[in-house]
Formats: sequence, structure tokens, C-alpha cells
Amino acid sequence: MYNKNIAKAIYTYQASKAYNIDSKLLTTLINSESSYRANSKHNLDYVSGLAGINSRYWDIPNKSIKEQIFAGAYVLRHYLNRYKGDTLKALTAYKGISDLGRRQAKDVYKRYLKIS
Repeated sequence: MYNKNIAKAIYTYQASKAYNIDSKLLTTLINSESSYRANSKHNLDYVSGLAGINSRYWDIPNKSIKEQIFAGAYVLRHYLNRYKGDTLKALTAYKGISDLGRRQAKDVYKRYLKIS
């Protein structure tokens, strides 16, 4: 399911513009983390928010819906910069350098390519 909430869609669009990220990519990533459900629980207690931000690594605002979406864009932009725009590598770093993270990153990337 992709985001159908107008406020969340606006925040996603604003964050994608602020961090120069394709809004479809950011939407696909957030959808993979939480399906845009504000009350979504992650497997790890230090991962939170719509974008699944790891608080052990990232000390950024992640409380309000807007902050959660912007945090996801910030982290994704960080990895896109680190990997010189290589989307799959950036998604892998975002999801985690593990077998599971790699599989999840490939899945997000495939879904993104389908809607692009």
C-alpha cells in the first residue's frame, strides 16, 4: 500500500524536494518501513517512526509525522551522497548491511523501478 493520506503526502513531497530525492523513491522506502502507519512497531526497540530511523545511529528529530518523514529523507540523502547517487547501494545502507537488509533493499528498489 502506498500513502493515501494528504498531509503525509505533502510532507513526503516537501521532504523529497528539500533533500533532492525522487518523491516516489522516498514514498516506496517509507512504505517498506511502516506502510505509512503512525503506530507501526519495528522489530528493534531503537528503530522508530514512519521511516524506521535507528536512534542508536541517528540523533535527529523523529517525533511528529513531519519529522519522521523528513528524517527518512535526511538519512536517505546521506546514503545517496555517500554512494554517489547509487540508489541500490543507498537503500542497502539504509536497510542494513546484512542478508536481510540486502533483500529488503532490492525489494524496495524493484518496487521503485516499477512505479518510476
